[in-house]
Amino acid sequence: MIFRYIFDADDEITVDELQKLATTTIGEDIEEQIVTLADRLREEGLQKGLKKGALHERRGLLLKLLTLRFGELPDAAVARVNAAGMDQLDQWLELVLTAPTLADVIGAS
Repeated sequence: MIFRYIFDADDEITVDELQKLATTTIGEDIEEQIVTLADRLREEGLQKGLKKGALHERRGLLLKLLTLRFGELPDAAVARVNAAGMDQLDQWLELVLTAPTLADVIGAS
């Protein structure tokens, strides 16, 4: 837990530096645990990045579709889309082709 805290708290520390710190501070037997932790942290970072990328992609797609369907969007509509989570975006993406007005899609005019 301590090494995870150090890794999370210090944006500039690398996994290799953390591993060296652990090895010199605690000993060689901790090295395998650090490698395992580093792998977990990389996987968590990858998953967060993928989720963030998917969210950004859906927002962009929805904004493009809304603009094509309803014309230039009011700032409030853009802000509403940019603040929405994944589930909300998916609901709006389903409505964009069938709803008669922008307000019917995202509840904003």
